Amino acid sequence: MKTISTEIIQLCEPGFDMVKMNELIETLFTNAKACAQELTSNLDKSALQIVADKQVVNQLLNQLYFLDTSEVQIACLHQISLQNADLRDAFEFVQAQNNYIPVDDRSEEDEKIQRLLNAILT
Repeated sequence: MKTISTEIIQLCEPGFDMVKMNELIETLFTNAKACAQELTSNLDKSALQIVADKQVVNQLLNQLYFLDTSEVQIACLHQISLQNADLRDAFEFVQAQNNYIPVDDRSEEDEKIQRLLNAILT
């Protein structure tokens, strides 16, 4: 999954290929679901989607951290999320979960995640 998320972030440049991006994102979701099923076989479809959403968003955000990304990659993820409902839903789900953490209890990492998600979703 790390390789795919790295490729997605690296391909986030002006004029990127949306078809290729959607294929990579679909593969990332498929891999996330497969990993979740390997960990436990008793997840229903809804729980499996929640785990996959978290893994996909975490993988992409981790790559944003490690690759020292710029506004270009954030704008690219924003544009992709406008056309890819699964990715947008995943970003919104993780953002909503983080909103339940009281502001005083948020870690620096929680705040960084929120800033990135806000930038991607607006």
